[in-house]
Amino acid sequence: MQIIKKYRIYLFLFLASLITVIIHEYGHFIMGTILGYNMGFDFNGSRPIVGAISSNTDQLLIVISGVLFTLIQSSIAYYLLIKLNYKRLYYLILTPFLYRLIPYLLSIFYPNRLVLQDEIKIGNILNINLYIIPFIIIMILFFNCFIANKKYKIGFNQHLKLSFISIISFVIIIKLNQILMISL
Repeated sequence: MQIIKKYRIYLFLFLASLITVIIHEYGHFIMGTILGYNMGFDFNGSRPIVGAISSNTDQLLIVISGVLFTLIQSSIAYYLLIKLNYKRLYYLILTPFLYRLIPYLLSIFYPNRLVLQDEIKIGNILNINLYIIPFIIIMILFFNCFIANKKYKIGFNQHLKLSFISIISFVIIIKLNQILMISL
């Protein structure tokens, strides 16, 4: 029991990361299903099982839904954090922020991966500057983290530790997905 108590932060952050991935991909999945596509998703994407998305409007709605579900997760977690005064809900605010930020940081080293990000796809479909949507989404998620950090006085070093554990959790989830080819 002591081991669980000692390492529960890792477990909580892993679960928060997994929940974030599932909620995001489920957003794409549910909108695609509503639009009449036979959708499938795993921990690294959502797509029609047969065929392709038939219109830019459908593509836009499906892509926006994943991002919207991520924003909703962060906002509900923030609301519950304040309402219930349960500090561990911060993990469900931090992980969506990192989940959307990490790909843009990685694009510094892998620029060809940038076009695969949802916010960039939205910018492409809407024919607007590709960095406007990512900036807005990341700033909203950052704002939730910042306000929660300020309220609960989560120090910079603690925030870095939580962020590092979350990033490792995302890497593990994506690698496990690739190894096991899990598809829901």
